[in-house]
Amino acid sequence: MRELIGTPIRVKAASSWLGGRFKNAIFEFDGFNATFETGMDQQGRFDAHIEVYGEHKLVLIQYDTPYIRQLPTTLHISETIGNSFEESVIRPTYKDTYVCELEYFYEVVTKGMPPKTTPEDYLQDLVIFKMMIEAMK
Repeated sequence: MRELIGTPIRVKAASSWLGGRFKNAIFEFDGFNATFETGMDQQGRFDAHIEVYGEHKLVLIQYDTPYIRQLPTTLHISETIGNSFEESVIRPTYKDTYVCELEYFYEVVTKGMPPKTTPEDYLQDLVIFKMMIEAMK
């Protein structure tokens, strides 16, 4: 989420329940808010996605389960243009996200490329986690 829309200004609210298995937060950005929800239940399904709502357009990035091979990430776009409503689904590859990740890791190791995510970059995620914990107090 941080890579797509940046680091929030602050966490407006956050909560945790069922022993910490579920968490949600409202992040404040410059000009908009974003909600974050995560949880682990006992249902036989997998749901992981990022959804961005605009005035006339919705963009949904859907991640399928990592436990079934060859399920690609899909990009769903819903858009109102004038009086028409259009929907499209884009699959940039039939490789699942973990295959793409392993191929990239191989390139980093064998060709000496710098990794996309550095320890310094990850520290920014810890800043957001700390903001969430502070908002839960």
